[in-house]
Amino acid sequence: MSLEELKVKNTVDARVSFSFKGENYVPSMTIDLDALIKVSGDLSDLYSTVARHNNIDTYSYLFEVMESSEIYFENATGLAANCVVEGKFDLQQFESLWRNQHASAALQLVAKKYMAAANMGECPGLMDALFEAYRLGQQEDE
Repeated sequence: MSLEELKVKNTVDARVSFSFKGENYVPSMTIDLDALIKVSGDLSDLYSTVARHNNIDTYSYLFEVMESSEIYFENATGLAANCVVEGKFDLQQFESLWRNQHASAALQLVAKKYMAAANMGECPGLMDALFEAYRLGQQEDE
């Protein structure tokens, strides 16, 4: 995985259809998943993201009704395309793929810098060793 491959944007179109006080609402937006995960650290607050984009107060009854409706996802790009099936988005799968992709790119840069390995495939086991060291570092941070 190279940094060039990280340039493919991970996006998904999200929309929520619901009724409130006799009116039908369909707030929607294209979510830049890369930007959202970098800012918030995860994707757990998609309802608030869609609401804010559509000028819906997140402290309103309208928002509460919106939250009780299911978000429909489509037109996913990048890694997200593997995570949308029949309008449902597997957040945990996407976050895992996204974190692994970014870690892989960073680890490849480390390998190039210290081991002159232009491609992880040139040194069998190197990627496994680097990922294990990375995971150990992550566990220590928790």
